[in-house]
Amino acid sequence: MFDTLLAYMPDSIILGTGIFGLLTLSAPLMFLFLFELEALFAQRLIAGGAQSVFPSLTAPDTNMKCKEGYYSNATRDRVSLLKLFGESGSFPVRPLFLISGLFGYLMSSLLAFQEVIRNLDNDFQLRLTLAGAGSVLTLVLLYVYYMKAGCTTFFSGMTTVFFGLVIGAACMALHKMFFGIESINFLGLPTLVSKAEKGSPLYVCAPTAGQQ
Repeated sequence: MFDTLLAYMPDSIILGTGIFGLLTLSAPLMFLFLFELEALFAQRLIAGGAQSVFPSLTAPDTNMKCKEGYYSNATRDRVSLLKLFGESGSFPVRPLFLISGLFGYLMSSLLAFQEVIRNLDNDFQLRLTLAGAGSVLTLVLLYVYYMKAGCTTFFSGMTTVFFGLVIGAACMALHKMFFGIESINFLGLPTLVSKAEKGSPLYVCAPTAGQQ
């Protein structure tokens, strides 16, 4: 069952993000869905470059535990939307790359609101700490699973996670730059602006009784 859940996870994440983003008209979810497509495209580029340099080390993996997608009784194979971006080689491991990229995107988006979170109550600060610890623990567990299943080696897995985190953080920064900070505001946090930094008056005088 655990193998099946991990095989279904990449497609389920992408489909779930797209569907919920469309149903809720949530801008952050729609931009997250866009990032997932960008991450798959980036993985294809990295895999193509690595395969041209190390063809023997990046051959397609035939281990069924390493295959992503939904099992088809008709073809006895995995059916996956991710195959639209080409067949997945052994480096970078596509499910691990996608999930690492998601964690990099989401954690860097929280860090972008670090100043806002610091000015709120301790509950929001605790969320940031728990999110960071949970992300690291989940990535470690997935990395160990793929390595134990023979889907990757120690160096290949670590490099996959590194590339995923970097791509996630870089795409978050680009989305923030081009679409504004609200495009990554998953928690619906208020945007606090310091009036002192903008040179705005801190106090406003109320009109007297004779003034309109």
